[in-house]
Amino acid sequence: MRDFIIFTVDTRLYALPVDQVERINTLCELTLLSNAPSYVEGLISYQNHAIKVINLHNLIGTHNLCDPSDIKIATKKMIIYKGNEDLFALQVDTIEDIVQVENQAIKHYSNDVKVSPFMDTEGILEYKKRLVIVVKSIRIN
Repeated sequence: MRDFIIFTVDTRLYALPVDQVERINTLCELTLLSNAPSYVEGLISYQNHAIKVINLHNLIGTHNLCDPSDIKIATKKMIIYKGNEDLFALQVDTIEDIVQVENQAIKHYSNDVKVSPFMDTEGILEYKKRLVIVVKSIRIN
């Protein structure tokens, strides 16, 4: 069994392993950066460190499949992500659930499927009759 946080970005569902999540926060005030890549929203202070806030809409190129005004700012969340090399915040639209999934419930890809050059995925799973992209890792460098 593995634990996942299921979240939305536009109309898509993603599952991120809980062991890669440091914390979940509501979206807060950011310090903007000049000359940052389009996927970097800004910086926040987290445990006395400045960390980047990554806009997953821009990072994975969903290009707003839904109207952003449909998502109230109060529902936007940040997942503090702890990858192998970095700690950063992922701006997501909503946190849907935290679930336990049996390994055989994940349908692994037969070929290397890329959602984005910044995101490695391992397959899909079904959640409430919807398909969820299972994230293996996210990197911003």
